[in-house]
Amino acid sequence: MREALRAFDGQEVDGAWFGRRGRLTLPSVSDVAPYRSADGQVEVDALAETTSGERWAVELKWQSKAVGEKDLIALAAKARTLNARSWCVSRSGFTPAARLR
Repeated sequence: MREALRAFDGQEVDGAWFGRRGRLTLPSVSDVAPYRSADGQVEVDALAETTSGERWAVELKWQSKAVGEKDLIALAAKARTLNARSWCVSRSGFTPAARLR
C-alpha cells in the first residue's frame, strides 16, 4: 500500500476504486511511512503527506471478514489525533453499517 501511495501524483482515476462515484483526482504524495506514536497509543499502517500539506492516515485490512463500523470509528479517531484524513483499504469489503459511514 505504501508503494501505491508513493505513486499518487495528481492522476485522475475512477472513483469506484475508492467507493465513490465519478472521477477522482489523487493527491500528490510527498512522503509515506508507517507510523507509531512514541507512547504506542496511535499506530497506522501508513501516514502519507501530500505536497499541499494534507495528511492521510491509512490502514490496510487484509483479512477474511468485512471491516465493521467500529474499525472505521477507531481509524477516524487515530486520524483526528494525527490531524489527518482517514482511509481504510479492505480486502473483504465493508459491512453494511460501515458503508453508511
